Amino acid sequence: MRRSSIMHLPMALATQQSWLPMGLTPGCMPYVSHLLCKFHHSDRNTVKIAFLFWQLWKARNAVVFRQDRCCPLRTLLRAKREFVEWEFRSRLDVDSSSQGRSTHRTVSSFFVRWRAPPMGSVKLNFDGSFQHSSAAGGFIIRGWGVI
Repeated sequence: MRRSSIMHLPMALATQQSWLPMGLTPGCMPYVSHLLCKFHHSDRNTVKIAFLFWQLWKARNAVVFRQDRCCPLRTLLRAKREFVEWEFRSRLDVDSSSQGRSTHRTVSSFFVRWRAPPMGSVKLNFDGSFQHSSAAGGFIIRGWGVI
């Protein structure tokens, strides 16, 4: 794929209605370059656009591989929802790692997150899924200080 094609990929995904409500217009410069120029001073907006691109990619794959109908508003809402969740969890991480402070978490605000195994041991993480007549699974073994 040519570089110019990659630069215009978001426009070719037929999901303009997802990014136009965010005030993003490509103007006369390549779209991705425009985004980088517009957002390079704001990490928060860079993260927002990353979530939007991720949802555009997932929507594109759903159309291509599952013949789903593309719903631009749904794509935008998913990107916004995932960004808000990420931002909320990021704040919890900062709050819980504050120096000398203990944070009281209620059951409703407790999140499960991966933790490195103790030094010298390994940890096995696994997951699986089932859909109709097919299934898949995977695992990863991680060591911390283990050679």
